Amino acid sequence: MKKVKYHNVKFLVRSAEDISVYFAFEKEAKIFNRWSTMEDYFFKKHPKIKSLKQTQDRKTKKEFIERYVKDYYKSHKELIGKRMKEAETRWKKVEQKFFYLADKLFQKYPWPKGDYRAFVTIWNIFPRDISKKTFQLPYKGRIFKKVEAIIVHEMLHFLFYDYLFKYFPKYKKSQYSYAVWVLSEAFNEVIMAEPKWRKIFSLQLQPYPETVIVRKKIRELRKNKKTVKEILEELLPFVIQKYTRPPSK
Repeated sequence: MKKVKYHNVKFLVRSAEDISVYFAFEKEAKIFNRWSTMEDYFFKKHPKIKSLKQTQDRKTKKEFIERYVKDYYKSHKELIGKRMKEAETRWKKVEQKFFYLADKLFQKYPWPKGDYRAFVTIWNIFPRDISKKTFQLPYKGRIFKKVEAIIVHEMLHFLFYDYLFKYFPKYKKSQYSYAVWVLSEAFNEVIMAEPKWRKIFSLQLQPYPETVIVRKKIRELRKNKKTVKEILEELLPFVIQKYTRPPSK
């Protein structure tokens, strides 16, 4: 296999990332009344912080979360450090295969510039930041066995979004964010289920129920040897029409 140029992914342990993630999701939960997501992503595995749902004082809440997260990182330092080193080692073993396949899939489209960083997380959610080229990884549980799949998934997102916004820039508008998210997730799920991609990782990620219709359409287009650009040209009108959400009031 010819060696391809790629961005090196840095594997980092920073408690500040988890603190920021908590407050970002709490803000969203308040705006959209989605406290069930807080339960799933934070409170179930960390019941000590559930009382914060009733806490109104911002300073008290901030101090509590900062202390809790820092103490957790300190008390689990050895395992967290060990698992992040393992994640990095496992990625190094498959990254060349991934970049080779991504290069073929996107027809040598250049990788977007950035400082690609993977942060550990103690939460039950692994968010990414497309603009900053960052994402988060678990360090324990069954999901840790899927760490290669998680990294592939996130790296594909960085390339996909950059590609889409270059050739279809009008969809950068926030009104299309959910529709573009559905399309990007469906695209990843179909690509990562293909046999040559499955060789990179042993366990597949759970697909989103929201992507069922779009996944089916992408599979058909892939069977017909459509390029990524052809897939986007054919599917974007349908996806935008079906999944664009009205602006929140």
